[in-house]
Amino acid sequence: MNENSYKDSVDAVRKAAQTVCLQSMRSAVENVKNVYERDEDGVFDMGISGDGTWKWIGYSFIFEIAMSTVTCKAIDTEVMSKECGECIVWRNKEGTQLFEDWWDSHQHFCQANHAGPSGSMDVSRQINSTCYLTLIS
Repeated sequence: MNENSYKDSVDAVRKAAQTVCLQSMRSAVENVKNVYERDEDGVFDMGISGDGTWKWIGYSFIFEIAMSTVTCKAIDTEVMSKECGECIVWRNKEGTQLFEDWWDSHQHFCQANHAGPSGSMDVSRQINSTCYLTLIS
């Protein structure tokens, strides 16, 4: 299999897994909504438990998950990373037209979504997170 075919296959699997994950979490949200009543302002006030786990030594990548305390089903996930594997490969080509062309298509999908100290990843997640349960009526 050539490199482009491999990347296309990996991308297809990633997209399929992401679709199934989102459908599963939407279903979990609907299950949770059946347990709680909506407040006067239209928001569901419910118990959520969340935690993160460091993937690599060096603390540059964290995977976080939020679960309903009633159904124990995942309702939200987030991956935060200070690094992107593709960016690391392309670093030595920075400043070239080839890099600029690659960056134009890559920047919207870059896995590096956190800047700053690793210890602030959890804090950043909590500050930037809005539980989407309130968005699904």
